[in-house]
Amino acid sequence: MADTVTGSQATASAIGERPVYDFVKPEAFLASGEPVGTFVFNVTDYGAVADDAVNNQPMIQAAIDAAHAAGGGIVYIPEGVYGIAAHPGGDGSIQVQSNVFLKGAGLGATSLRLVDGSDANITGLVRSPADSGTDNWGVADLSIDGNKANTSGEVIGFYTGPRPGDTRADHDVTVLRVEVKDASSYGFDPHEQTVRLSIRDSVSHDNGLDGFTIDFTSESELVGNLAYGNGRHGFNVVTSSSGIYLEDNVAHSNGSSGLAIQRGSENRPSPSNVVVRGGEFSGNAREGILVQTATDVTISGVDVQNNGRQGIRIYGGSEVTVTDSNISSNSQSLADGYSEVVISAFVDTVHGLTYAAANNLIEGNSIGGGSDTLARYGIEERAGNTSLNIVGENIFGVTARGPIALAGQGSYAEKLGTSLADTIVGSSTQDRIEGGDGDDIASGQDGNDLVDGGSGNDRLTGGKGDDVLLGGDGADTLNGNSGNDQLHGGEGDDNLTGEAGNDTLGGGGGNDTVSGGSGDDTFLADAGDDILDGGSGIDTLDFTSLNAAILVDLSARSAVGANSGTDRVTSIENIAGSRFDDSITGDKNANTLAAGGGNDTIRGLGGSDTLAGGAGHDTFVWTAKDVFASGVHQGTDRIVDFSADDVLDFRGLFAGQTVTSVEHVLVARDTAEGTTISARIGGNFQDVVVLADVHEVSVLSLHEGSAILV
Repeated sequence: MADTVTGSQATASAIGERPVYDFVKPEAFLASGEPVGTFVFNVTDYGAVADDAVNNQPMIQAAIDAAHAAGGGIVYIPEGVYGIAAHPGGDGSIQVQSNVFLKGAGLGATSLRLVDGSDANITGLVRSPADSGTDNWGVADLSIDGNKANTSGEVIGFYTGPRPGDTRADHDVTVLRVEVKDASSYGFDPHEQTVRLSIRDSVSHDNGLDGFTIDFTSESELVGNLAYGNGRHGFNVVTSSSGIYLEDNVAHSNGSSGLAIQRGSENRPSPSNVVVRGGEFSGNAREGILVQTATDVTISGVDVQNNGRQGIRIYGGSEVTVTDSNISSNSQSLADGYSEVVISAFVDTVHGLTYAAANNLIEGNSIGGGSDTLARYGIEERAGNTSLNIVGENIFGVTARGPIALAGQGSYAEKLGTSLADTIVGSSTQDRIEGGDGDDIASGQDGNDLVDGGSGNDRLTGGKGDDVLLGGDGADTLNGNSGNDQLHGGEGDDNLTGEAGNDTLGGGGGNDTVSGGSGDDTFLADAGDDILDGGSGIDTLDFTSLNAAILVDLSARSAVGANSGTDRVTSIENIAGSRFDDSITGDKNANTLAAGGGNDTIRGLGGSDTLAGGAGHDTFVWTAKDVFASGVHQGTDRIVDFSADDVLDFRGLFAGQTVTSVEHVLVARDTAEGTTISARIGGNFQDVVVLADVHEVSVLSLHEGSAILV
């Protein structure tokens, strides 16, 4: 594969273009076996002996310095165990210089072992110098033994980079077939800053902390490595590292995570642009893979099994993609304790920061399986600063509580149909179902679901939760079931039923049959001659999106508009009009009639109605029987937005009468709510309307201002 970094995505092998060095890395360094040539410096020629009781550090360092002085070369350490100790004049022990490549007779054949009784803190038994940037160097075919059972200092096995905080960096470092074991601290610790590092076919085990730590490193790769028995993480990518590519690495039996990609404790930028491809992470005490506060992480083709806690934990991570992986039999430390995959926010209590978990994708994986009931869920998203996480099509096995539980805002599980007639059943969480072509049957089940039938004559059911159902083209049947659902039929002659809950229903184009069921439902008026039945509850027919005036008469069960056809309406209590010149009439019930813009005409009929004309010069109309009929007062209406431009048309109250003085037939009284106007009907004054928040007016002043007609 090409050694490049493309865009924001690390690709195999993530190593960018190297500069041309005067000393080219020898093929003999990369190949197995003893190197030969004038550029080879054998440490035995400088006094080194294969004896673990002898400190060979000065002799090996002399060979390295000689190779460096010659412009570069291979420093060869023959088979045997060579004792080493701390460098007498600086950090670490053996310091590899630029253009120098340290090579043994083979992993396990050549060993550099810290001598018994050492009590020094050693930042790298093999490392680059701490006081400079070191370029074009490497280590191959040997073992590094920290001998922690017989020493007392804090010891790191392999280390790169200048001292922390230095602006210089190491470049072009190659590690091949190297073992680090029994270091009291880290095994491999490439540090700040290291650019274009390659670690391949190496092993790190039984170290006190991490097996492999990638710290403030960029454009680098770890391929085909093994980490086991380490006190903390097997692999740990931390602190501003970016452009990191990991392929076919294995981590098992480590004290914490198999692989951690995280910021660390410092308040520095988090790792980003990390690709994990293939590999196995199993039997670790905590997570198989932990992604904490990192961004732009791609995980594919991994095998994550039998870990103590979560298989994969996205902990405040964003733009993380997990695909084509096997994640099963995790939560080994506690039955029903941890889920196979968990997505949650991370709260940094030290620095007072919260890292949301958002825009992550889990798709195409095999999760859970067999008789595994230790894991709680297959995929669990926790509430609180989690959003827009997508669960695509995955294969789920058995877990203690079910396959998916999503709680974040806008997050959903995605299920896709085909061009055929599909039957798609959602889960107990938030699903997004897309039926595609064909006559599909789709059900969201539990959770707040989005079910899109696409084209075809579809049958869609929301189930529990607050669902959105989209019929699309074709003659569709939509049923919301429980919850506050949104049903949109789309084109075609559709049948929509909201059932329980406060639903929003729009038939779309075509001649639709729409039933609200129980609850306070909203019907969206649209094209076609529709049959609308509000059912129980207080229901609203909404014309606000239309571009033409409407003529609505709830008492006649009729609603007509140039853009909405001729609808038959039943059990609709409220109307929201258009922005044009509407005519709206209620019925004997208590209606809310809101006309919107335009010069509207509104008549409430019986009941205590709430009326609103909106913008424009509006006219409110009454007849005597609207107010008083069969010896019974029918209700007092309330206008919530009366202005001087509006008209109260009381002429129907006095039909057949000659009104000589408005003050003889109408009275106004000022109350805390507004002005109440009463009319003399049947020999007594009956309350007709309250002008909300209107004060200090009289019937005479309103009449003289043309606001009252009698």
